[in-house]
Amino acid sequence: MLIQPDVLELLADTLEGIVVPSADNGHEATILLFHGKDKDLTQAKTPLIEMNLFEKDDEAMVIVHSALGMVELHDVEEIRICDATEEIAIFARAIAGSVSVCTVSSRGVLQVYMNIPRSVTETELADLDEKDLRAAVALKVFTENARVFTAGVKSAR
Repeated sequence: MLIQPDVLELLADTLEGIVVPSADNGHEATILLFHGKDKDLTQAKTPLIEMNLFEKDDEAMVIVHSALGMVELHDVEEIRICDATEEIAIFARAIAGSVSVCTVSSRGVLQVYMNIPRSVTETELADLDEKDLRAAVALKVFTENARVFTAGVKSAR
């Protein structure tokens, strides 16, 4: 199982957020990220980012809400944590050599990269097309410097 209490706590710690576990299930929770001054729950208003994480029958799904919209990732295979940048990346199942990734930072910055070829991580940045450059940098950061959590195995790089 990918969505577990220890992984949820690590995500919340990295993002400086708050875990709100489901009362019914240890494989379902919400992580709320508040702006710096709003982190005191007695003063909190609306979260900057709300992440809903679900897992049922070994299929994980993450829904991320922000003021600008919502991103839904189905068939989540990995969650990666980069302590150096205080960011997480959620990787959806690769289809035909492409992957969809949503990154969330502790500052509430949400970035989504859809259908990016995994091969960009192996390409020199100077050789990449401008449209692939931002995604390549993000994927390289999370490929080289992250702790990886998958449905069955976790690693600490």
